[in-house]
Amino acid sequence: MKRSFNESDIVFLATYPPRECGIATFTKDLVTAINKNLPKNVKPGIIAMNSNGVNVYNYPPEVIYQISDTDMNDYIEAANKINDSPRIKLVNIQHEFGIFRGAWGDYLLAFLEILNKPVVITFHSVLPNPDPQLMKVVKAICERVEEIVVMTNKAVEILRDTYEVHTPIHIIPHGIPKVSYESQDEEKATLGYDGKIILSSFGMISLGKGYENVIEGLPKVVKKYPNLIYLIIGETHPIVRKEKGETYRNFLVEKIKELKLEKNVKF
Repeated sequence: MKRSFNESDIVFLATYPPRECGIATFTKDLVTAINKNLPKNVKPGIIAMNSNGVNVYNYPPEVIYQISDTDMNDYIEAANKINDSPRIKLVNIQHEFGIFRGAWGDYLLAFLEILNKPVVITFHSVLPNPDPQLMKVVKAICERVEEIVVMTNKAVEILRDTYEVHTPIHIIPHGIPKVSYESQDEEKATLGYDGKIILSSFGMISLGKGYENVIEGLPKVVKKYPNLIYLIIGETHPIVRKEKGETYRNFLVEKIKELKLEKNVKF
């Protein structure tokens, strides 16, 4: 049965499975960890961000509300529903540029302006060298939350020195789900890469993640370690594919061919 606002203690504003999105997977892992480690009477609820108002997902019961990222009224109504629930004690926003609409995602400010509950925001990206609009939006978000979570020391440095943010910031490294340790040699043999040195990148592919930088740096490395293989694991992000097709992946493929790395880089 679907959980309601009045049955939730912590609310997460984020994308959520089955929507295909790295933040959705992250949020699901986070909620799973909370369910495992906090008392059973602490119930998380999800406000799921939907894209363009046309996508429909079969969400699990913990999703208590959905926001169409382009509909300002959805942001406002969600904030009012949270305010009206005495049980909700905390709101956590999993932030990534592209999840929220407006100029640099400034629709989120309408939600924060109305909300009267404590907010902790997790910035999955902190962009250096902001233009004036980006600077304004990020500073406005930071002024409206109680705590900020980032994943690297560099993110703290950028927020403090470039954006002049004074809100408390905590570093929680990204991490991975806990898995049992398996022999690398056995796994390599299973995959057909016995005797190879493996580098890998995983996750949904999109411009800005720097795959081309790794590829451009490989020729010198491969010269010394010819048995090296760089595995790019993951499909193109569905939103990127919808808007730009496979332009970025094709760009990477051409760069691999240009540098004669066909034997050393695999998708």
